[in-house]
Amino acid sequence: MGPIVPPVIAQLGVALAVILITYFKLSHISSFSVDASARTYNVTGTCLLNADTSKADMCIYAYTISGVSIIATLIVALFLVSPPSEAHIPS
Repeated sequence: MGPIVPPVIAQLGVALAVILITYFKLSHISSFSVDASARTYNVTGTCLLNADTSKADMCIYAYTISGVSIIATLIVALFLVSPPSEAHIPS
């Protein structure tokens, strides 16, 4: 393994961790209750990353950014591990 491989693996690991945490912990929430000031509010939604009650699904943005990060990491890794071409030196 060359010196570039551990950072590439770390970047891929972080991107996959963001995807998994978003999927399992922050999305696919049907309803939950919030207790505040002796009142209970029932909230429904599909993604806990939303800052408001708009219909925008912020989990999609987390998936998109992570996917772009994975693709960019793989492209950079391909350029960094490919052997340099031999220069033709005339005799």
